[in-house]
Amino acid sequence: MSTQKKYISISDALVKARRYCAYRERCHYEVESKLKDLGLHYEFIPSVCVKLMEEGYLSEERFVSAYIRGKFNQNKWGINKIRIGLQQKHISNKLIEIGLKELDEERYRDELIKLLNKKRRTLASETTAVRKNKLWRYALQKGFESSLIAKVVDEIETDNQE
Repeated sequence: MSTQKKYISISDALVKARRYCAYRERCHYEVESKLKDLGLHYEFIPSVCVKLMEEGYLSEERFVSAYIRGKFNQNKWGINKIRIGLQQKHISNKLIEIGLKELDEERYRDELIKLLNKKRRTLASETTAVRKNKLWRYALQKGFESSLIAKVVDEIETDNQE
């Protein structure tokens, strides 16, 4: 039984990496991990990434923008959870902050209100204090900021008591 690792050629790695990046936006970290998994020798990984960038297959800016849009629109994540997700992908803090500025503040707040109103309907039988606590924890788990959660939870509870 051989324990020798098999390496893939640069040309084969480029073909597979192009296909990998064409499927959806990828960040450098994901592409580097994929190239390592494919068996590309570590010395050649940077040159393959540069080639992908030159050809337009790889762009951190596009990735950040797509990631933020997807996680906010589809998963209803807040800024904190999105930021952590991008940091786990080894995206620079500067790029993260630039990308997060693209989020419309009014729409962001409206989504939190919708999310908490939907959750509140499942907690109708709870006492006000318990319901507020559960709404608070739910929004924190989704990655929204404490100061915004406090305002929105109070608004929701006030609106629903009238």
